[in-house]
Amino acid sequence: MRSSKNHLSKTVSLTIAVMLIIVMVIAALGVVLSSRSSSSISLMPDSTSTEVGTKVHAAGLLRGSSGIANASVSLKVALPDGSFSYPLQGRTVDTSAEGAFSFDYVPIMAGEHELIATFNDDGTYGSTVTSAKITAEVPTNHDVPSFVVVRDDETYRVQNSSGIYVYNDTDAASAIQIAIDSLTPGRDTREKVLLRGTFVLKDAINMRNNTVIQLDGKVFMEDGSNTHMVVAENESEFEIVGGEWDANQAGQEYGGTDRDAFQFMYCNNFTVRNLAVHDSPYDNVACIRCYNVTISGIETYNAGNIAKGTGWQGHGLMLVESNNCSVIGCHIHDCAAGGCYFYCENDSIERSVNNNVLRGNRVERTETSGLSISLRGTEDQGVNNLIEQNTIVDCGIDGEHYGINLGFGNPLVYAQNCTVQNNLVYETGDFYSIGGVGAGIVAISHRSCIANNVIFDTTDVGICIIGDHNIVSFNSVDVVRTPYYPGIQIADGSYNEVVNNTITNCEEGITVETTWTNESSYNLIAYNRIENMAKYVVMVSGAEDVGNMIEHNTFVGSRTIIDRGTDTLIRFNN
Repeated sequence: MRSSKNHLSKTVSLTIAVMLIIVMVIAALGVVLSSRSSSSISLMPDSTSTEVGTKVHAAGLLRGSSGIANASVSLKVALPDGSFSYPLQGRTVDTSAEGAFSFDYVPIMAGEHELIATFNDDGTYGSTVTSAKITAEVPTNHDVPSFVVVRDDETYRVQNSSGIYVYNDTDAASAIQIAIDSLTPGRDTREKVLLRGTFVLKDAINMRNNTVIQLDGKVFMEDGSNTHMVVAENESEFEIVGGEWDANQAGQEYGGTDRDAFQFMYCNNFTVRNLAVHDSPYDNVACIRCYNVTISGIETYNAGNIAKGTGWQGHGLMLVESNNCSVIGCHIHDCAAGGCYFYCENDSIERSVNNNVLRGNRVERTETSGLSISLRGTEDQGVNNLIEQNTIVDCGIDGEHYGINLGFGNPLVYAQNCTVQNNLVYETGDFYSIGGVGAGIVAISHRSCIANNVIFDTTDVGICIIGDHNIVSFNSVDVVRTPYYPGIQIADGSYNEVVNNTITNCEEGITVETTWTNESSYNLIAYNRIENMAKYVVMVSGAEDVGNMIEHNTFVGSRTIIDRGTDTLIRFNN
């Protein structure tokens, strides 16, 4: 009996000791957790309602006891259809010295959009998340036009809002310009001029601040006019919408930038939408050092004429040194140069093409790249650009360009913090004769993300990365036609992650190699499925390539890994 009591006493004592230890651990953990300061995040949109294609701005603030400086905040947008997108800033943004950050977003569909900002525990401050909702509506027409310009035989007549004809002219551009210049002086809201019928221009229409031109019909450039259709310089808050704008390339003597169909210089906060513009001797739409531009729902085609030489190598859309612009839902095709280029000249002056969005466009049959962030000067910047949900077909026909391009190759000029996601890219380069180059996506970039793209039937490499700290993930690459190009290539890049991709039916799977710089080192190649390669699945090409890791990949068919690198780690592949 005494023995049983002793046993029970020991059991109770042990239980109490264990409970005391648990209490002490919890208390200690509480001390650790309580040592982390709490944080809060706020997000205040300028408006809770907007129109599709119109940018909304939200001011964000991350605080502890005061603003949290230089912190990384994750950004995303929940779309009405349940999918996700990202703002102009990209997936992340750094806070200012006061903890402030911006969230700029252009909705592409009607419905409720939820802007989400998240701060993850950094060891000093705890995690926090906030969101704000905005509603996007289909754009509505502006008020009743202040003036209507109509064609009556060979006369163009201007009618005011009371239905009274106030001006007649046999010159279309003069009649339209009189209507524009007769709008309310010094206005701070937009007023509309409606063009109804068919117009033949000899001279350019000059846009003004707070003006809308809506075309219900067609504008045609007269033979031998050799100038723009619409031009603006240092203007803002204007809009061009509707109709067909035919620049009549065949009737013009000269090419070059003086013959861009639409040309806007140093302009801001304007929109070009829901129209067709075509057959310019050079670029169909050119924006030069503009910002906050929206180009949506337009068809742009037959820009330039490659048979006439370099002065006729036009782009569907050319945005030179322009920032915070959106190109959304456009059809760009049959261009003598590229589809849509954001471009910086090599002029030894720091220029930028930052915070631009290319979304939901279809680009077909362009001589050079379909979509490009093209930086020519080593001092230029291409930061936080977003290229998503586009379809790129048969681009880079010249055999020297790509479907989608970031940066520039000679000399190496790097974009940064860009996202290329959810695009469909195929038949790139001189595909049908299988000659030259013609990659699907080329990213000469640092810290960019290439994700969830579907790429097939490319002339050369499916995805090429030149630069450091990039992520290439969840892409599908099928059929690279030229025998000596791989599905994914890291060329002159270190600390990149190539993970969770699927590569099928190529000559070669993934290569790590050095072409211009000193090395391609410490790259991670993991969790990829590489199937039906004619030669090898992975190759590290030279001894200068140090510390690359090849692990957890699945190989079907060829299992050959060629390792000429130094200290390459190869493990756990099957």
